[in-house]
Amino acid sequence: MTNDHWLALLVILAVLGWISTAILIRAARKLPEPALLERAAVAITLSVGATLVAIIAGAALTRASLPPGFAFAFLVGACVLLNLPQLVWVTVLATGRFK
Repeated sequence: MTNDHWLALLVILAVLGWISTAILIRAARKLPEPALLERAAVAITLSVGATLVAIIAGAALTRASLPPGFAFAFLVGACVLLNLPQLVWVTVLATGRFK
């Protein structure tokens, strides 16, 4: 596979992530199960992070250049968002608030 194939895969995965997120949100509205609500919220966070990566990939794929600093800011934002659920869960665990 070429780099363009890998870049296109990142964009496709971000789109599939949003489709999955929409399905989870709809399910969470119909079935107000706490675990499903949590998964829907996490799916939103992960999809936004994947979208930031997909923007960088899409720019590289189309040979477009992002404004200075945007790619770096998007990567940092994506890293924060992709790790946010674990950080929240560890904090809740450490403070003894898991039921």
